Amino acid sequence: QMNRGMAEDVFRSEDLSEMLSREAIDAVVAEASGTAITRRARTPDELFDLIRAHGALTRGQIAERTRGECDALIDELESDGRTVRVKTGALAPELIVAGEDAPLYRAAWPDAIIAGPLDSADLGDPDAAREEVVRRALRTGPPATLQELAERLDMNPAEVGKALTTLEASGAIFRGHFT
Repeated sequence: QMNRGMAEDVFRSEDLSEMLSREAIDAVVAEASGTAITRRARTPDELFDLIRAHGALTRGQIAERTRGECDALIDELESDGRTVRVKTGALAPELIVAGEDAPLYRAAWPDAIIAGPLDSADLGDPDAAREEVVRRALRTGPPATLQELAERLDMNPAEVGKALTTLEASGAIFRGHFT
């Protein structure tokens, strides 16, 4: 187990880029994001787990994370009611989301268009929903700046900043620099 305080001190103050090869970093990101060959989904259940881990993926992102015919896997999950399609904004890409996460996305984006059943009338706290969306993005993606996260999630930078501050205060994440 890593001493969190020591790790924070090192990552905040030291430039570790000399110690980490680009290939090693890319390999870790591929594993975490599901794009590594060995991590790609082959079955509807594996794809569902991948979608749940990420929170939401576009069809193109799913294609990068599956082996074989991704459209058939997506269609099966949707016809079984396990996923829904979500648009968080007029210009945002369509996302595939686990059906059980539809209320989370409705809470984070109150004007979202959800194609499929919405399990709950109780949509929950918008700030908590955005924190969960940001947490999943950080867990399954590469290191990112606030602006990069805001763009990737189609979320207001102030909302992402608030979520990051809360996640950092809870110890879920810590700041560092990455070059």
